[in-house]
Amino acid sequence: MLSIIIIGGMFSWALNLFIGCYVFSNNPRNVVYQKFFLFSLSIAFWSVGSFLVQFIPGDAILAVTRLCYVSACFLPVLSMDFGISLVDARKFLPRLFYLLPIVFMILLFFGDFFIRGLRQIPNQRFYVTDPGSAYGLFFVYFVIGSLATLMILFRGAQHNFGLKKKQLQYAFVAYLIAAVAGLDYFLSVFKIVDCPPIDDYLLVLTFAILAYAIIRHRLMDIDVIIKKTIVFGGIVLTVVSSLAVLLGLVQALIGISLGSLNPLILMIIGIITTVSIYRPMEKWLVMITDRYLFQKKINYRVLLREASAALAHVDSLKSQARTMVAFLIIKARITHAAVYAFAAPDRSCLTLKASRPQVLDPLLRRIGLEHPLIDFFQAHQEPIEIHALEEAKGRGEVAEEAFKAIASLMESLKAEAAIPCYGGEAASRFNPKAFRLKGILFLGPQKSDESYREEELDVFFTLGQESSIAFENARLYDEAVNRALELERINEELKRTHSALLEEKKRAVLAAIGKSMAHEIRNPITPMNSHLYFGRKRLEEMRKIYEATAPEAAGEDREKFLKNFNSVSEAFCEIEKCKDRIQGIVNTLYNLVAQKTGNKVEVKLDMVVDSAIEEVKYQNYWETLNQPVIENLIPRDLPFVSGIPQDLQGVFVNLIVNAIHAMEKTTKKVITIDAITDDESPNMVRVEFSDNGCGMSPEVQAKLFEHGFTTKGARGTGLGLFYCRNIIEKVHGGTISVTSRPGEGTCFTICLPEYRKMVESAVV
Repeated sequence: MLSIIIIGGMFSWALNLFIGCYVFSNNPRNVVYQKFFLFSLSIAFWSVGSFLVQFIPGDAILAVTRLCYVSACFLPVLSMDFGISLVDARKFLPRLFYLLPIVFMILLFFGDFFIRGLRQIPNQRFYVTDPGSAYGLFFVYFVIGSLATLMILFRGAQHNFGLKKKQLQYAFVAYLIAAVAGLDYFLSVFKIVDCPPIDDYLLVLTFAILAYAIIRHRLMDIDVIIKKTIVFGGIVLTVVSSLAVLLGLVQALIGISLGSLNPLILMIIGIITTVSIYRPMEKWLVMITDRYLFQKKINYRVLLREASAALAHVDSLKSQARTMVAFLIIKARITHAAVYAFAAPDRSCLTLKASRPQVLDPLLRRIGLEHPLIDFFQAHQEPIEIHALEEAKGRGEVAEEAFKAIASLMESLKAEAAIPCYGGEAASRFNPKAFRLKGILFLGPQKSDESYREEELDVFFTLGQESSIAFENARLYDEAVNRALELERINEELKRTHSALLEEKKRAVLAAIGKSMAHEIRNPITPMNSHLYFGRKRLEEMRKIYEATAPEAAGEDREKFLKNFNSVSEAFCEIEKCKDRIQGIVNTLYNLVAQKTGNKVEVKLDMVVDSAIEEVKYQNYWETLNQPVIENLIPRDLPFVSGIPQDLQGVFVNLIVNAIHAMEKTTKKVITIDAITDDESPNMVRVEFSDNGCGMSPEVQAKLFEHGFTTKGARGTGLGLFYCRNIIEKVHGGTISVTSRPGEGTCFTICLPEYRKMVESAVV
């Protein structure tokens, strides 16, 4: 056990010292590198002491322990100072804090207030500190320093973006493990855990994470160039060696369990096993090294050529933007991307045209021309990288409010860089007076987790200029398309207006014809009414004369007179009925073409249905649908109904249109309209309107007349049958009902009151 602990201490010492020296050697004048070197040196000094004290005999062991605690006294202050510098290289820990380790050093070497000596862990050859009365203060000082460092790194990770954020996250995890390692030693000192501490192994893990962050994520802005073949070869050698040992153990176990086997057979089995495992293992190792240690390099010359080819064809702005986003994510290996551009015809702001992942916040869909980002591009006309912008803010080149607005926008879009797309000369500086911003490309973190270098931003800036040409062409394309759509809309509006004028003219002509016909027919009806009236008067006088002279007349003459008299009286009644029917037909025709009124008049249903059929034809349904057969079977001698002709015509128009829609998938379309006097309901006329369409389920029939209910989807309003029911039942005092079966058609039954006029009888 002791030998394992000693090896751990030696390895921790060597690793910490190596990484600290390597970082310091990159730039000895860099203050951050200096602090990291001192921090690493302190931990290395403590690690080497953890195994030296196990070999030093006598009183010298206490002196060595005190020397090791010198580095421990400086660890909290050095860690805080390094953490502050790592978050912001311009800030430092006040020098006053360095008085604390000096105070503890005085307590350490004068008396036994700090350390009384060493004690051996029971049943172990391992020594730990025997704390003095002031050791508790040192423990509190260590805990506060560790928590303060963790808080500094955590807050720094929260308030930074992209690569800097990831660097601080790794630093936080590494120091958290280091703090746990320190606390682990205190557990043994205070006899909470009576076993050797494992702090040296945890410190190895700490510096392994820091080394990975330096290699992969350029922690402290250190570029480490490692030959891929060397690392890959080392990993393969390690894995294959481990695999060979494992196979050897398996072969030995097989030999023991099965007795003596031919060594040649065992060797063949080993070779086959190694060959079968190596190829999948090689692919896995390539994937691991590419993902965690190396990045696939991008040929930017090929990238620009492919981008030009992708954007060469003219398309809509939205399509071009989507192409650009897909290109950036797939070809340029970027995790997030968004494209803003001026949309046609609105040039008052930049509009989000495409993004991945989708931007859901409606406030991020527009960037106004008053935004500080637009002002920055107008002033500098160069790409923005968030870390470079932060440095510019620190130098006073960017105002605090402008930086906050730009950083907030880029954080919301998960972007690390913003590339302006200018019109005109590609990739050149422009005259600020000739500001030609066409769009903005927002680039998220690279899949390699590297921050954007200057040469990469130059390539994307050139790509932005290529994009601006495509965006402007796409905007002009959209304008042309929108203009064509607007012209088409205006043309349709003109057609509708023309149709309305024709309809109005048609109605005016029909109204004139109807009025003229009504006038011409009424002219002879007027004297006819007079003749009928005086004729009935004369009959009445003849009846009175007959009653006065009848007793003197012979029986045969009296019978003949009565027969002729009754015949003439009945003829007068029939003539008056025909006159009333002619009057009703004329009134129906007149009211169909006249201005709508709320007055109920006598209505001839077959004429209303014929008029409704003509109106539906005039609405051009026959041009888009196969013309159905409409059979108007209403008897010509059907009694008049009491109603408003225009309203009843609207009801039949709705029913015909609905039937046409219901028969879209029917090969032979037939609509039948019939009417009879209703024997079950006196003084009512029953109309049956049926089609052979798709029919309806009972659930649909139950909701059919509800306001807003429709089965037509987007082309339906849910008002047609609601209107029909209101007209029939509330306006005309009738009823409307429906019977239907899916696949068998539908039948609407409408009952309307008859128009009744009392006619005096002259029969005796």
